[in-house]
Amino acid sequence: MKSLKKIICAYTFVLLGFTSPVLAGSADFAGIYAAVHASFNGASMSGTHSGGSTVDGNEVTQGNIGTFAPIGGWEAGFSLPLGESFFVSAGTKRVQGSARLGDWRTTPSTSSDEEQVTEANRSESLTLTVSDPHEWYIQPSVSLFDNSAIFLKYGRVYADLTAKGSVTGSPANLKGDTYAIGTTTIASNGIFIKTEAGASVYENMSIVGIGSNANARVEGDPIVAYGSVSVGYKF
Repeated sequence: MKSLKKIICAYTFVLLGFTSPVLAGSADFAGIYAAVHASFNGASMSGTHSGGSTVDGNEVTQGNIGTFAPIGGWEAGFSLPLGESFFVSAGTKRVQGSARLGDWRTTPSTSSDEEQVTEANRSESLTLTVSDPHEWYIQPSVSLFDNSAIFLKYGRVYADLTAKGSVTGSPANLKGDTYAIGTTTIASNGIFIKTEAGASVYENMSIVGIGSNANARVEGDPIVAYGSVSVGYKF
């Protein structure tokens, strides 16, 4: 993720350099806009399961889960010109749907003198689902021509997280940061098409009460990478 941030910083310097009159057109994007979007999302999480007792004592196991999901939603915001070619947009983006991270499963090991796994140490699994993410974002853009622009986006994203299976605790909802790059093309009648690629990096999540052990815990860092296409109208 550090490399992604470096790329975005580099693009920011490039965008700020596009200030010559030849690149006029920021006024074409000024105003309030709304759009619907469709996206393809890849959700994943790497994490640990700890606090469960095994015949060898407490053990920490690691794992990775992930999935792909097509979902859609809407967004709305406004764009403010700050020069002949440079403008900034701010808005909100909502997604209607969910992406199942997958089934997290841990199987405790047995020692050489213990052939059977006890009932307290049996395999445990849970299914994690991220649903209805929404974000607030700021989007600096540069107009390359009268009707086209490139942009970078930073957003603060929130999402619901649910867990089902061998778990008694409930996870807190997710929050994190979104980083994206993309392009916008607008027609003279106000209709525009926006393409975007990015990733939402959520803060560490934690769930307690795995299986029969109230102290057992699963922790991880969910990430959702996505590509989306939006069709909208600038009022």
